[in-house]
Amino acid sequence: TAAHPVAMKTATILRQYLSDTTLVYGGVYRSYAAKSVLHQNPAIDIIVHGEGEATAVDLANALLGGRSLAEVKGITWRQGDSLCTNPPRPPIANLDRFRPGWELVDWPAYRLFGQRAAGMQFSRGCTLRCIYCGQWSFWRRWRHRSPQKFVDELEALVTEYGVRFVWLADENFAADRAVTRAVLEALAERRLDLSLNLNMTAADVVRDAELLPLYKRAGIDNIIMGIETVDDATVEMVRKNNPFTVSKQAVRLLRQHNIVSFVNIIDGLEDESWSTLWRTFKGVFELDADVINACYITPHFWTKTGRSVQPAQIIDANLARWTYRNQVIGTPQLAPWQLFLAV
Repeated sequence: TAAHPVAMKTATILRQYLSDTTLVYGGVYRSYAAKSVLHQNPAIDIIVHGEGEATAVDLANALLGGRSLAEVKGITWRQGDSLCTNPPRPPIANLDRFRPGWELVDWPAYRLFGQRAAGMQFSRGCTLRCIYCGQWSFWRRWRHRSPQKFVDELEALVTEYGVRFVWLADENFAADRAVTRAVLEALAERRLDLSLNLNMTAADVVRDAELLPLYKRAGIDNIIMGIETVDDATVEMVRKNNPFTVSKQAVRLLRQHNIVSFVNIIDGLEDESWSTLWRTFKGVFELDADVINACYITPHFWTKTGRSVQPAQIIDANLARWTYRNQVIGTPQLAPWQLFLAV
């Protein structure tokens, strides 16, 4: 969402120099805002909804072969002065059909924590349905790649490209315990000397307590957990699965196994006041995670939270600032500077 304004500036400049080129735009925000994006920016010709791999191939073949775009599932496109939205494309059943083009990457430009780094996915989607999350409805259902092929690709990143750190972009890496174990065992067996960073729920960390030595042997050095709040009523309201006692247990289990706990806290899930902020402040100290990532609620309009927000509540409509680092929803009991200082 935050990248949209600069993407539109880029598209406008591209159109000036490439007048006959078809410009195609995809991603999460544009999947839900396709018609408004096309109305607002004549430089864009086609919006791809959802996963782009299969649609991109089908769309390229249609453009090259002179086929009607009406035959391509999962796009919104211009037909004269009208906008047409085609039927959706089903989620990709076999994620192993597609792979990142690692050979196209300018590798010296990609570093994290001082090491050559890559980002990739093992799975897509999430089994949870958190009311503020803009991701789970985009991916539609949780799916995963072949553990063997996934580990093969990690090994290729190490041996062919010198990658030492991989940030796994899965929304919920460990959603399936048996599959997770298969991946970890394959990684531990290969001894790739990779440092891995992944996202999982605190509840799954506790579920996998006896597997945590295997997580460490597999190279998992950092685990991000979306704790979001220290208040159990709010946890239940947003449809998370980690009451505070579980979150605390997860942090302690990770510390016992020398895995860094990286915890997200979202301010604004409830009507913030000095009392709620003080409760969160005390809870964060009790939680005692290694890293706290303090965020602000960001009301993506296609989520339940976004649909409940009234336009008058938005205090910063500049999408470039919708990065979770800036307050965009007003808090009736606190001025923006007060919430800023508290965070």
